[in-house]
Amino acid sequence: MTQPEPLEQYVGFTEDEVRLLCESSPLSFEDMQRWYDGYILGDNMHIYSPKSVMDAVARKRIGNYWTQSETYESLRLYIELDMDGLKEAVIQMLGGAHIRLDVATFQNDMTTIRNRDDVLNLLVHLGYLAYDIDSRCVYIPNEEVREEFVRTVATGKHAEIARLIRESDHLLESTLDMDEEAVAAIIEEAHKEGRLPHSTTMSRHFAA
Repeated sequence: MTQPEPLEQYVGFTEDEVRLLCESSPLSFEDMQRWYDGYILGDNMHIYSPKSVMDAVARKRIGNYWTQSETYESLRLYIELDMDGLKEAVIQMLGGAHIRLDVATFQNDMTTIRNRDDVLNLLVHLGYLAYDIDSRCVYIPNEEVREEFVRTVATGKHAEIARLIRESDHLLESTLDMDEEAVAAIIEEAHKEGRLPHSTTMSRHFAA
């Protein structure tokens, strides 16, 4: 996942293969891209999860399919370790940020977890995060995986992250509804607490 050359095209479906599948499907390539793209391997090659794409095509519906086959419990446990600012890194990535990562120190096992970078490296190998070899950063690759992160923090111990996500959802809705009083109230409350609301939903919406 971090140095795939020269086998990257065999890791999953390529963009051309997904476009071809969409030609005989009611699903648009743009929706497929938003939900299942994000793993960029080798020379700017976009790779999609075959299970997610095929389930979506077979059911004629975009949805969260890949993570149903993965270990949700492992994601929850590793995030709850909260080593070296892991919680803050997750919040930033939910907002679309890329987080610097040293991949050289990872021991390639699921038991030797010593710091935040070990957790992030492990999540890359499990497919929950994507790695940009040029910037040496990790990020949440697509909407399918982002949903799983949101579900994990909402049902785990990180009530603060879940609250921030709800706040940013409320802020986005109020902004789109042009509800000036609601927007002002949210920002005022954030100032009282000495913080600004994390734009996890806002940045994702306007980036799209």
